[in-house]
Amino acid sequence: MKNDEVIDSLPIYAVSNSAKLGYQEKETWIKLDWNESPRNASPKVIEEITNFLKVHSLSYYPDVTSNELVTAISDKHGVPKDFISVFNGSDNALQHIFYTFLSRETIFTTIQPTYTQILQFVNFKGGKIRYFLPDDVLNIDYKKFGREYLPGSDVVYLINPHNPTGHLLSREYIESLASANPGTLFVIDEAYMEFASSDESCVGSVEQHKNVMVTRTFSKAYGLAGIRLGYAVSHRDNIDLVRRIKNDKDINTLAQIAGAAAVADTEYLDDHVKTILENRKWFLENVPERYGATDSEANFVLLSYESDMDLLSRFEQNRILVRDRSDQHGLKNRLRVTIGNREQMERVVSVLANSKTAEMEA
Repeated sequence: MKNDEVIDSLPIYAVSNSAKLGYQEKETWIKLDWNESPRNASPKVIEEITNFLKVHSLSYYPDVTSNELVTAISDKHGVPKDFISVFNGSDNALQHIFYTFLSRETIFTTIQPTYTQILQFVNFKGGKIRYFLPDDVLNIDYKKFGREYLPGSDVVYLINPHNPTGHLLSREYIESLASANPGTLFVIDEAYMEFASSDESCVGSVEQHKNVMVTRTFSKAYGLAGIRLGYAVSHRDNIDLVRRIKNDKDINTLAQIAGAAAVADTEYLDDHVKTILENRKWFLENVPERYGATDSEANFVLLSYESDMDLLSRFEQNRILVRDRSDQHGLKNRLRVTIGNREQMERVVSVLANSKTAEMEA
């Protein structure tokens, strides 16, 4: 049998080790490696799903318009419903966007380090990748990026707040790039925007800037990673193009119910985000200085373990899962720690404070 030869050159995406664990085993670890929520979804989500299952059948296909969910998202952001399309997670949204707008003739530009899952999609379409490799990934020269790397680009991918550094770009800056490069599609991945200290979302930019597409997820702040739900927001012409390769019945009935209920429960979301921000602040204030913790606008923090090369093994011994990011540009000996609940962060600080390095210094 023959397969597309491009497949032969693609590595399998390297997921976190904890992604391979069953649910019961996951719950025996402190999972701070995949930026999941430490809190379950809103009780209203559970209630709505339970009520549906008591009364209705799962034998029918889902609503292919996802009307209730799309209406909730439209009301939340104040954008027209035909500017919105929902997907099985924002990964799936990005896949559809890149499959629609990339080809072997297009130039795809992004900043390293980046979210590596999207490179599978870009490479499969044969896009010519242009990487901006900053000298200092914690202090990226965005003026240089805009001046030297954007001209001639067909598609630009930016994560905001950035993963894995946690840096936040202003909406004004992104809009200036879009205005200066009207022939370039700017794909803005806002998976972590709920955790930013100020709302710099570009969802409100899509009506004025047709060349901006924003993706959002229910996996992080909403605690629905197991449901697999996300959405894209852009001008209706762009959404229409993406929908030409999309099966609208892919968004299952329970995901639609869960998403609409989650959006409606703003009080629960606000309380959860507030707690994560408080825990992030506490963690940054209590991490020993030698680990070089970087401030963040997301639900994770980068640490350096250059002065403590046994740190990863000690975390594992304490059944704490974190994400080593040493394989990415500019992040040698750095790991990413998801912000969990206070007890979890205290456990992390305890492991850091009781390192061999600390004992030797004492």
